[in-house]
Amino acid sequence: MDQGRLMPALPRVLGLAAALVATLTLAACDESPEEAAEDVVDERGFFTVHPETGATMSAIPQDGLPDTVMVSGEELAGPLPLGFTLHEGAKVLDSTFVSRGEKQSALVIFESAAAPEELAEFYRGQAASAGIKTEVTLDGDAGRLVAGREGTARFSLNAAREGDVTAAQLMISDGLD
Repeated sequence: MDQGRLMPALPRVLGLAAALVATLTLAACDESPEEAAEDVVDERGFFTVHPETGATMSAIPQDGLPDTVMVSGEELAGPLPLGFTLHEGAKVLDSTFVSRGEKQSALVIFESAAAPEELAEFYRGQAASAGIKTEVTLDGDAGRLVAGREGTARFSLNAAREGDVTAAQLMISDGLD
């Protein structure tokens, strides 16, 4: 699957993810930073790579604010923000969770047998349950984009079909800009 062609917004979304999600992600990691294979620890925070999975975790302290914590890997590092869940049968290819205190965001790149329209409908429903109004729906030959926000909560789904697989990226933020 040519993900570069299917998901042209990926660099923008990854940029947003780097600025985002998950208070519980630090606790969700299997190993502490001291047990991981590659650690970088100094007064600016730490960065570590899990020796077996390649998952990464970093934390950056900020004066007067809770630490910003980021966890990335091929599995979800914790529950998705705002009560969102993965569509049944979705296979996670990559995920990034970022948190700062109670604020959190997640970027999940996945594939599914479901059509883009089915995924869009599913995530519109999840957004409505979280109190988020869908403000944008774009349909094209390459796929579907849905997005919305309410207050500081935001979500977007970009899904495109190739053969019998849909490649998708889901971004959810609960107040972390």
